[in-house]
Amino acid sequence: MVVAPTDAYDSERVARLLDGYIQAGLPTKLDLVETRWADDAPLTLPDPVTYYLGFMPELLELYSASFPIVCVIPAERDPVGAASWGFQKHRAIIDIHFFNVADTYSNIFLYTYRYAEAITLLLQDYHFIGNHEQSEYKPQVKLGTAGRHPVSGYADMSTEAGTDYVQGGRVTLTLEAG
Repeated sequence: MVVAPTDAYDSERVARLLDGYIQAGLPTKLDLVETRWADDAPLTLPDPVTYYLGFMPELLELYSASFPIVCVIPAERDPVGAASWGFQKHRAIIDIHFFNVADTYSNIFLYTYRYAEAITLLLQDYHFIGNHEQSEYKPQVKLGTAGRHPVSGYADMSTEAGTDYVQGGRVTLTLEAG
């Protein structure tokens, strides 16, 4: 993807570049993580089914067939230091949210841990995203609380067949540019 750079607001452009990198490279990183854990705690890691640029508030209401979901969110941009006319350094914060479902409560945590590992590995391949430089080699990772989730519309969550488990995580990427 080629989008002309701008001095006004770069976060959408950078988020779109990052989303392209994730869509192209995450399946390979998931395979790598799956292989690394094969002898200790094997788990088949599905490729993402759904990608979003931004955040969709009702995504946890989606049916299980829509998961895993990855969202790239251009969260904020903060000025750094004094400005001179036409030039100012800034820090851009981009969040990568990811959500998985699993048929057992114990496996949902493993899916979330492994997705966090694969996304972090992918980010380590890109020191620069556009004209923005990553600040951390190991970005911040936060994991959400796991909960019950209906498999499909009108699913009977009092039965095993109608229930699975969902958990999300967030990798926060800090980028700097001027």
